Amino acid sequence: ARDTRGAEPKTDARIDVYTDDLITVVSPSARAELSPVENVSVDLRYAIDVLSGATTVLAADVDTGGQAPDVISSATQFTDRRHLVHASGKWAPEPTWSAGVGYTLSTEFDSDSHAFTIDGNLEVLDRLATISASYGLGYDIVGKATDEHYAMPALKHSLDLRWLHILSPSTALTVLFGGQVNDCSDALGCAGNPYRFVPLVADDGTGPRIAAAVPERPPDFQIRTAGALRVSHDIGLGFAVHGGYRFYRDNWSVVGHTGDLELAKSLAEEAVLLRLDARASMQSEASFYRDRYETYAIASMVPEHRTGDRELSGLWNVQGGARAEWSIA
Repeated sequence: ARDTRGAEPKTDARIDVYTDDLITVVSPSARAELSPVENVSVDLRYAIDVLSGATTVLAADVDTGGQAPDVISSATQFTDRRHLVHASGKWAPEPTWSAGVGYTLSTEFDSDSHAFTIDGNLEVLDRLATISASYGLGYDIVGKATDEHYAMPALKHSLDLRWLHILSPSTALTVLFGGQVNDCSDALGCAGNPYRFVPLVADDGTGPRIAAAVPERPPDFQIRTAGALRVSHDIGLGFAVHGGYRFYRDNWSVVGHTGDLELAKSLAEEAVLLRLDARASMQSEASFYRDRYETYAIASMVPEHRTGDRELSGLWNVQGGARAEWSIA
C-alpha cells in the first residue's frame, strides 16, 4: 500500500472503428483514474457506440409442389447509439488484500442495463498465490422500438472465483470458476430477442411450407457454470507460452469446450511484443433448439420454448491470429 494523495490523475482516450459490407461502428471512449484519499483509487469511464448501416433480410419458402422457392430480400437502413458509463472504486489498506465496488450503466433506445459488482483479492502463501472473488447483480430492461409500452425485465446474479498461483519464477497457474443465475421475463425469456421470430413449418400434403412466424421464446430461468485452467510459462530468450482449457454447462443442455494456445515474443527491452494465437471451441445445442419447428395444426402446435438464435445451436469454431504491440512511451 502507498500514499497516492496528491498524485496527478491519469487519463486516456481512444477511438475504435469497425466496418464491413453492411455495418459501421465508431466507438470513442475516455477513462480517468483518480486517487482522492490514501489507499483508495477511483476508475471512471465513458464510451459511446455509434452504429449505422443496412441489414439484408432474406426469406425463402421451402419448395412447394415442384415450384421454385419464393425469395424476398429487403435492405433496412438503421442508426443507433449506445452510451456506457462506468464507475468503480478500490480500497487497498494492506499490500496483501483489497476490496472494490463498481457500477455500469449501458443504455440504448430500446434497452437499459444496470450492473453492480463487489470484488476482493487476497494474497496468501507468502504472496505466491492470489484468491479473487467477485459477485455481480445485473438488472436489464428490454424494450421494443415499435412499442413504447413494451418492457421486459431480467435479473442476473453472477459469482466468479479465481486462484492464481506462481509455481516457479517462470510458471504461473490460474484456476477459474464462474456461475450465473438469470431470472427473466416470463414473456420474453432469458436471452430472448423481441425482434427475432421463429418460422413454423407445416405440411398439408402438398409439401412443407411456412405456416406462421411466432416470437422467439427461450425459458425464463437459466443457470450457467464454467470452469477453466490456464498456464503461463517463460521458456527463455524472450519467449513465453500460454495455454488454457474452459468447460461450460447450463441447464438448457448446452455443453461447451474451449482450448487456446498462444506464443509471445518480446523485443527491444520489451518495448515490442509479438503474439501468435490459436483457439478452438465447440458446443452442443440447447434442448429446445431445432433447425426448423414443425407444426400440424397452426394454432395448437406452437412449441412452448423456441429460438432463432444460432448461438444456441450445436456449433464449432477454429480461429488463429497474430498481433504486434509497440510501446512508444
